[in-house]
Amino acid sequence: VLCLSYEHKMQAMMEMLGLSEYSLDLKSLVEEKEKLHLLLEEFLTTPKINEDKFIDAQKQAGIIATESFNHFITSIESE
Repeated sequence: VLCLSYEHKMQAMMEMLGLSEYSLDLKSLVEEKEKLHLLLEEFLTTPKINEDKFIDAQKQAGIIATESFNHFITSIESE
């Protein structure tokens, strides 16, 4: 996963999932060019190095989505 974000929502989501180091702001990409190169090199040379981190983040994203949806349903049903 490499997030090239153009607004704050995706940066916040990556932070919630513990993956903020894989988020780059497109507006400041020129300044973060070196970071992008290092991340791409890491992904290409050692693709499995952070696999567990991304699997955990995927599970966490599913939990967040499910909890949010359940909260939405509960709020609708209580009206």
